[in-house]
Amino acid sequence: MSLETTNPINGKKIQVALQDLGLMNWFDANKACAALGRDWRLPTMVELEVMYKELHLKGKGNFRLGGHDFYWSSTEWQYDPEAWLVDFANGYSAKLPQDDNNQVRAVRDL
Repeated sequence: MSLETTNPINGKKIQVALQDLGLMNWFDANKACAALGRDWRLPTMVELEVMYKELHLKGKGNFRLGGHDFYWSSTEWQYDPEAWLVDFANGYSAKLPQDDNNQVRAVRDL
């Protein structure tokens, strides 16, 4: 079984990994996704927001909650060494330093 959702901007389907890769900084998160092979990567901010709304809020995907509820996106902040995240406890977005440890869930285009 795999998880799928659609990017609302370009209409392309993405496959969402069935499990989190754990807590890690943004740099290690990018490496961990790429190490899965076959085009796995961090989701864009838009894709992460869709994952929250279309998967997590519908009880799909077994996203971890309880202390470290932020999930990294691939979207970097343009002014500081920070990147955007989505808090899966409430759906709010935030930007945090890239050396913070947060949850990681990989995606790939279908």
